[in-house]
Amino acid sequence: MWRRKKPTQPSETESKQESNGVCMNCIKLLQENSQLKEQLAVLQGEGKKKQYTIAPTLYTFYKNNVQKNRISRAASQVTSGLLEENEEDDNEEFNEAIIKQCEMPMPNDYFCTDDFLEVFENQCNQVKRIFESEPRLLKLKSPVYVFGDFHGNMADLIAFSKILWPLGMHLTPGSFLFLGDYVDRGQYSIEVLSYLFAQKIMLPNKVFLLRGNHELRAVNGWESFYGNRCFLGQLKARYGVNEGKSIWAMANSVFDYLPFAAAIDDVIFCVHGGIPRPLSPTESALDSINMIPCPTAVRVAATDARSKQIKQLSNDLLWSDPAQHEQEKRLDNTGFGEGERGPGAVCYGDKAIQNFLDTTGMTHIVRAHEPTQKGINISKGGKVITIFSTSRDHGCQDAFCGCILVDTANIIAINHPDATRPDMQDYESDSDNSITVDELEEED
Repeated sequence: MWRRKKPTQPSETESKQESNGVCMNCIKLLQENSQLKEQLAVLQGEGKKKQYTIAPTLYTFYKNNVQKNRISRAASQVTSGLLEENEEDDNEEFNEAIIKQCEMPMPNDYFCTDDFLEVFENQCNQVKRIFESEPRLLKLKSPVYVFGDFHGNMADLIAFSKILWPLGMHLTPGSFLFLGDYVDRGQYSIEVLSYLFAQKIMLPNKVFLLRGNHELRAVNGWESFYGNRCFLGQLKARYGVNEGKSIWAMANSVFDYLPFAAAIDDVIFCVHGGIPRPLSPTESALDSINMIPCPTAVRVAATDARSKQIKQLSNDLLWSDPAQHEQEKRLDNTGFGEGERGPGAVCYGDKAIQNFLDTTGMTHIVRAHEPTQKGINISKGGKVITIFSTSRDHGCQDAFCGCILVDTANIIAINHPDATRPDMQDYESDSDNSITVDELEEED
């Protein structure tokens, strides 16, 4: 007869080993369980539906304008009450009024009134807070329209608006990025500023402004050089010496908060002037940009080592240019060399450009700062794109003003002739005026 064998009692050592094994298995299971929970949370987050809110406005467009109505009138009583809670900011009507005034023929007497100056002061206070909350290097997603220098040219800015955002920026897909140099040269600097500030206040996550070298006090206050084309001189002539100086100081205090650069889809680097010289072998150029303090006046004097680095970095972003063919041979071993804009201004060549693209993962550099006959210039083997968005006040005869649209995998060039030309309304392209890529790309 088979008998069940009496189990033997494990030794104390065996019991401890078995107990330790069970504990280790429990710990392992707990760790795996925790990891699975984390993965599940990520998956649930990715699959979570995006929450949308209904804008409280119904936009009705007619042949020549767009009219706003409260959408609550087209909703049930219960829904209407909820929409009332989302009513747009009362300040929006003032900014919309500014935009309409800017769309009127210039000069416009409204911009000489105390009412306007009160609105402009309010704009400066509001927009400064928005810029303060933004990083020094913006991260944007395409599609994005990118514009270069406007230099007080209201006519070309409004011409772009009629073609690219005829129903308003808020009803136009994509974002809008401006690369600086809003003032000086043209006679409508404060109008350009007020228009862009209005758009930024109403659409803070859709409209973005960078700083240019003319958003510096030393430049836009240089009356002895620019004369009546100087921002400060224009304000003093229009509003009187004391009031003009006050408005100039107010505008420049806003400029101190402007971001310095932007990256579109993490591959298109946008800046006013150009790429910066490396501050150290280990510090990323993009990380360096975000280290620029906000606000920063980009003062001439810099005492400690870090301040000198920030000054060099800021100057490079605002002032530098791509090297011309004859300059390439004079560049240092990093690909940088002395520029043509005076002490401290540099130019960057093929080696510097390639190193910047390789170390940052960027594919193109989009910048402004230099006038171009066609409004768009492509250089350095297609890696650098220069945009100039005013067709006037830079010495080029019968010039065009340009912008680009960064649209997923495409960079689309757009331009138009001087909006004040008598034949602008009847202008039609023909074989003599069509633009080829060869014309846009300079010889390197």
